[in-house]
Amino acid sequence: MALTAFAGPLSNLIMGFVFLIILHAVAVFFTLSMPLIYILLFLEFAAQINLSLAVFNLIPIPPLDGSKILAALLPDRLYYKLMQYERYFYIILILLLVGGTLSGPLNTLVNALYGAFSWLAGLIFRGFA
Repeated sequence: MALTAFAGPLSNLIMGFVFLIILHAVAVFFTLSMPLIYILLFLEFAAQINLSLAVFNLIPIPPLDGSKILAALLPDRLYYKLMQYERYFYIILILLLVGGTLSGPLNTLVNALYGAFSWLAGLIFRGFA
């Protein structure tokens, strides 16, 4: 179950990295023009959205994928005890999202991932610039 739960965030991480590779390829191999700027912005936003979804889905609060990954790491007894309060965790998650409490930590993680993936994608095209 944990592998299935990790498949969603993993696919978002891969897609974010692919969008950054394409972004760097377009930036290196094409002359900057106004239409190209919109393409680069689209690729940047697509990468950020995918990385944001990956980080968000890894929050270990039900019904997100992170809770299923956590379930694989916890002893069954403790996991079942936590699942008794699943509906309350869902309400807490909604309140944290609406209150903006999660935006700071999530943005920090997304920005770190974006920077690392962008650096790796840039290494691929370093010799072409």
